[in-house]
Amino acid sequence: RMAQPQQQGALSEEQEILVSQFRSLTSADADVRDLVQFLALHSWNLEEAVLAAALAGGVHPQAAGDAAPPASAPAVASAASAPATTSAAGVVLQPVADAAPAQHPEQQPQQEGWGAFLYNIAATSLGFVLGWNAESAGSFTRQFEERFGARHPAFLQGHYQHAHDTARTQFKFLLVYLHSDMHADTPRFCREALCSEAVVQFIDQHFVIWAADVTTKEGCLLAAELRATTFPFFALVYTNASNSRGILMYKFEGLMNADALLGRLAAFFEARQAYLQHAQEEQQQLEQSRMIRREQDEAYNAAVAADQEREDRQHEEEHRLQQQQREEEERQHAEEERKRSAEEERLRREQDASRRKEEIMASLPPEPAGSAPDTCAIAVRLLNGTKVSRYFTASDTLKTVAMFVELHESIPPSSYSLATLYPRRAFADLSVTLKDAGLCPQSLLFVQEVAQQPQ
Repeated sequence: RMAQPQQQGALSEEQEILVSQFRSLTSADADVRDLVQFLALHSWNLEEAVLAAALAGGVHPQAAGDAAPPASAPAVASAASAPATTSAAGVVLQPVADAAPAQHPEQQPQQEGWGAFLYNIAATSLGFVLGWNAESAGSFTRQFEERFGARHPAFLQGHYQHAHDTARTQFKFLLVYLHSDMHADTPRFCREALCSEAVVQFIDQHFVIWAADVTTKEGCLLAAELRATTFPFFALVYTNASNSRGILMYKFEGLMNADALLGRLAAFFEARQAYLQHAQEEQQQLEQSRMIRREQDEAYNAAVAADQEREDRQHEEEHRLQQQQREEEERQHAEEERKRSAEEERLRREQDASRRKEEIMASLPPEPAGSAPDTCAIAVRLLNGTKVSRYFTASDTLKTVAMFVELHESIPPSSYSLATLYPRRAFADLSVTLKDAGLCPQSLLFVQEVAQQPQ
């Protein structure tokens, strides 16, 4: 925190830097006087001002007092007496038993009692970091290597949620490191402690580490949310499937050497590795339950598929039998219809033939006596070999003979013609008289079929 200037309206060089950083972090378009007033309402605490601006949706000096988070960290309280509190962002701060075992006095954090709080990161907790992109983490790693070399813990690149999910899937604690070059102890800590070979190996083996610079918008917001008061700052987060943001189990801050840092991390891991074992066992049980459920579902689906296939075959067989029955009924109906049509056609032909015979009988001249003059005896051999005969007058035409033949022949007159055998002659012109045809006084004719011309 910084004291306000003695003279109203006069800013120190450090305050001018804070105003510039505040504008950059919040992307505020407000007037400089509003920015100064907003920072002054937060006692020139950059982290608290940035968080309050994020919560208020912008720089609103008149409402800053209501939207600002607590000006300082919660008071030290024991696990039995400290009540649950809520930060301005909605973070539930629930005190429980000390998350880290007792350490050597040199290894204790600068602020006593922070190790005694369990911070349940609820839906709004650490929520500001969900939009962080991988570029910020990658940029931090590059800048860190430029200053302190390539030997360092394997900072996970990506946003916080990615680091949380990675730690959860690997069954490791998430180690959050907040870096501040503005703190005088930071360079020494990074070179002598964080980048020491033993610390690097221990962190890479037992933790997933994620880092952010507090001069970035992301790092500043997270520092304010976790209430970091000095740097370097570490937070140890337990990740599990039931809490998508993680549970803050322990945090420590301030300058320490490599042995002190390694001791803190080792003591925490030793005391809390049962959490990871329990989470792994739960995951294994969950996977086993899922496998059993999947096998049960597969067996059930197979049984359902078999039943469905059996029903489909049964339906197909029923459909086939029904189709066969319909086809048989249609065939029988068609056969009955054919027979009915044939019978009707036969009856029609018989009726036509009977009517034609009646017409012929009415049109045919009476048969003369055989002893009458100019009588001609005509015998006709039909197609079936039957012979019929009758007396005609010499003046009767061949058409009269054809009409007589039609009374006895079963095929229509257009299908046959009359002819003599010796000499062989076929009579096409039926208007010729019997006398002119040379068939008097008697002749034998026969019926011959006429080849039908193709249509």
